[in-house]
Amino acid sequence: MISVMCTVTGAEGDIGSSASGKGIGSSFDQVAIMTKECGPLVLRRGVTADNKDAIASRLEAGGSTRFQIGEASFRHREALVRVREKVGRLRFLGGTVTGACSC
Repeated sequence: MISVMCTVTGAEGDIGSSASGKGIGSSFDQVAIMTKECGPLVLRRGVTADNKDAIASRLEAGGSTRFQIGEASFRHREALVRVREKVGRLRFLGGTVTGACSC
């Protein structure tokens, strides 16, 4: 995990999904976060249907926010976003916030 400071420009409660090569998948609640310096991020840990909109509104109003982010996905986010564009069904938005955020 690495700690990064990002200026949040928008956030919204969302539903993400995953699918295996066999077509088996699941859905989960998340917050899609748009940032100035860090690109798009997704917050999943601790997000539920009941709290995702409240988390999104706190993030959106927060300006600069410190996130704990998985280092590999953050460092390679540009390549992963390009893969997402080529494989339309992937829901990866550039990085997954798996730790705490100061939101």
